[in-house]
Amino acid sequence: KEFNITGSCNPEWHYMVDTSKRFKAVEDLIEKGKYFTINRARQYGKTTMLQMIRRKMSDRYLVIPLSFEGMDDGAFTNHEAFVSTFSKMMARRLSDMSKVELVGIWKDGKGRTLDDLSMLIADFCRASAKPVLC
Repeated sequence: KEFNITGSCNPEWHYMVDTSKRFKAVEDLIEKGKYFTINRARQYGKTTMLQMIRRKMSDRYLVIPLSFEGMDDGAFTNHEAFVSTFSKMMARRLSDMSKVELVGIWKDGKGRTLDDLSMLIADFCRASAKPVLC
């Protein structure tokens, strides 16, 4: 094993702090249907925790990894631009995950406002066979 300071850690390859207590706290929030954020300094394990959630909870939830890092500034200029960009990201991600049956909800392009986005998310969650984590 080696120390990793350049990205997310893999417990089979890298030395890591035991995060089982942190994961249990996050898992409890998810199981209770609570909203939460992971907001810490660099190299604290945010991405590692998100990957752990994906690995350990994908059997019970549809886990959709999304990152806003790739969005350009134009996506944040107004609600319509954000909803459009977000919808395209979701359609692309679901397609990559072979969840073709759920892509159509996002490809229709019917969202223009944040209220529309809220309705799209609700429709998507109802259509999914599993509870959804994004």
